[in-house]
Amino acid sequence: MHSFVGGATDGSTPISGLVRLGNLYYGTSGGGGAYRMGTIFSISPDGSGFALLYSFQGKEDGRGSAAGLTAVSGTLYGTTADGGKKGHGTVFSITTGGTFTTLYSFGGGASDSAKPMAA
Repeated sequence: MHSFVGGATDGSTPISGLVRLGNLYYGTSGGGGAYRMGTIFSISPDGSGFALLYSFQGKEDGRGSAAGLTAVSGTLYGTTADGGKKGHGTVFSITTGGTFTTLYSFGGGASDSAKPMAA
């Protein structure tokens, strides 16, 4: 469907599967993108129309995503194992139009979790 080459307009190291929402598939990559910290992308079932929806910055938004996305009521949800306010990963949402929101930053330690690896 698509050969990842990395760089600012593509991802690299896709690990998880794709989720279908409407007429497109959505997925994540652990590297590549504008900041080389991973991406969220869409692609048509026939492999055409690859589009980069979001480039992780490696800050409060998280860094890369080894986990797949989950679609709920037209919004996509996922996790990152690194980044966030304390560096222990995030839970995020993204609309199909590319509006990204960090919903939670893991703090690690005894009172919180860290490094989520699934959506």
